[in-house]
Amino acid sequence: MKNTVKLEHFVALKEKDLQKIKGGEMRFSKFIRDFLFQRKK
Repeated sequence: MKNTVKLEHFVALKEKDLQKIKGGEMRFSKFIRDFLFQRKK
């Protein structure tokens, strides 16, 4: 169950990242990704 929720969250995050990269805010999405990875640990 936990893995499914994580996967859904990851897919949503990927979609957001793609939107931000399209908007030219690559650095901002990178910052969010780093922050989320820190929380995971």
